[in-house]
Amino acid sequence: MKATPKFIPEHNDFVFRALRFVSGDNPFVAIIEYVALTCGVTVTLAYMSHSVIPLQNEYVELSEDWVAILDFGIIVPIAVYLIFNFYNTVKMGFTWLVESGSVAFEEPETANEFISAFNRKINQPWHVIVALILAVGLNTVFFISKHDAWNELSAGFPAWWFRLFATVNYFVLFVIVFKSAVVVQGIKSILSHSLRIQPLHPDGCGGIAHLGKISLSINYFVSLIGLHVLIIGVMGTQPFENPVFLGSILGYTIFSTYVFFVPLSYAHDAMKKEKLNVLGVLNDEFQTTYLRVAEGLPTLGIQLEDAQKIESLERLHRIASSMPVWPLNTRVLGNFTISVFMPVAGALAVELLKTTIDFGK
Repeated sequence: MKATPKFIPEHNDFVFRALRFVSGDNPFVAIIEYVALTCGVTVTLAYMSHSVIPLQNEYVELSEDWVAILDFGIIVPIAVYLIFNFYNTVKMGFTWLVESGSVAFEEPETANEFISAFNRKINQPWHVIVALILAVGLNTVFFISKHDAWNELSAGFPAWWFRLFATVNYFVLFVIVFKSAVVVQGIKSILSHSLRIQPLHPDGCGGIAHLGKISLSINYFVSLIGLHVLIIGVMGTQPFENPVFLGSILGYTIFSTYVFFVPLSYAHDAMKKEKLNVLGVLNDEFQTTYLRVAEGLPTLGIQLEDAQKIESLERLHRIASSMPVWPLNTRVLGNFTISVFMPVAGALAVELLKTTIDFGK
């Protein structure tokens, strides 16, 4: 058997690869470095241009821009960590499914072909091109709409530096979105092959808990985007009395749950099918033995071999009946629940902080 081809889902994400290179593949070092490069330099330039401390003018200075402060202090650090988590989880998960034999490919070459094809799909050049166009376009719309603020382009170097890395952030986000869509299709594709469920596997998911972890790594980004949007909404006047804001919370909760369970639904169908197949085979074997024993019972009684076989089949049936049909364990479900409610809790915390500050004035 040939060695499994290299699977590098981050191959065309040059921003992440540069960050990983300078951080030594340590996400916490990467967070410090990136925040220093973006937030640190921006604040330094803003101080130099006197656009940090509120002045007696009509401009919104950096210290008054709560959305930017929360983005710098919360969103960006979390995003850097989640990017590392996403690439590592996807790489480890698909490699495990192939090399562990959890997915039964027809031939070893078929498994290698799948990995090679999937590696090409997740690193298509158009991901980078379209992501860059969208990032530049979105950032252009934002800075055109900015007036009388520290980060409008006419404000000088702080604004230009901020806008540069805002574009970088949008670019990475769009790249992750495109790759996530490919990952979901990859899950569906790999599950078109036969699964080998392991009922007694310690992961509690038949040996394919990695699928739940992959789906969770995607959902984390949905939660982070939800947190960003809800923070912006909280900055409005009495947001929790605004039906649009409350509707956004409901919409986010429904959408994040949908994104999490869609890829897992493919695994659920495959696992359920495999479980029913095993139970069907056991039933056929048991029924054959049972009828033979029942027919011969008046004259031959129960033969020792048949009794042992029936007992073994009963035990196997109990084991097969306990086979999971979702690639989820308690830990993944707990993390999913936290990730869904984190943006709502974050919005409530920001609203409480804002109320406290306003009350103290």
